[in-house]
Amino acid sequence: MGTKSTTTPINSILRSVRIGGLVGILLICMNGVASADPLGVGNAGAIFRLVERASFQEGCFAPCMCPVMVEQPMLGTFRLAYAGASGVDVYQVTGVNFEVPGHEAASRISGTGKYSIGSPDAAVMMQQRMELDLRVDDSPPAHFDSGWVSRPQDGGIFIPVSIHGMYCWDRVITIDARMVPAAQLTPYRLGAGATYQFGCFGPCDCAIHTERPMRGCILFSVGSGGNCESEHDQTAHPHRQVRIGGHPRGRN
Repeated sequence: MGTKSTTTPINSILRSVRIGGLVGILLICMNGVASADPLGVGNAGAIFRLVERASFQEGCFAPCMCPVMVEQPMLGTFRLAYAGASGVDVYQVTGVNFEVPGHEAASRISGTGKYSIGSPDAAVMMQQRMELDLRVDDSPPAHFDSGWVSRPQDGGIFIPVSIHGMYCWDRVITIDARMVPAAQLTPYRLGAGATYQFGCFGPCDCAIHTERPMRGCILFSVGSGGNCESEHDQTAHPHRQVRIGGHPRGRN
């Protein structure tokens, strides 16, 4: 007569613990995968466009009593590319190209930096942080930082960055941005007539260098509310001239 297999309560408990442990490990791994690159831009990156609430402000904040300038609307784009995770998800910020229309003290803002998403401490809420090194017109580059703040739940980016944490005299840039859909991006390849030249133009009597050919691409965004310009256009820098001629990539 065969021996009937029995399971003692302690064996059932141990089996449950082992199974529960495996499930717990799997859930942890799955959560880790899901949290990687929460913006979904990948290593190649994506372009983000400033929208309604983006603004530039310069002046005095509390406790100082000097005047605060009125907030100015801001246009422009920047690129985010996923750079990996080290406790928090980190994105490389490149190609910052902001414009403040009608504001003489700060008409063009450019630079690079990084954007982070995660929980840097015991806080359960997902947070965000933007750190940028920006040049406002021809002023020396300055470091702008938002610190860790709460993150919007709509998939966009809304975050103010400043030099001094909005203390006394400061420059504050509020970034309100959304990813530009791929359907709204048209890449252009520079043609044979694209050149770069620098030196003296107009009435100045100094040397002008020979035009040099250029290669590369320009990415136009439909509905950006602004235009696409070279970094050194003739209006902003009279000693440099860029001649652009091109056609959509893939067209002969």
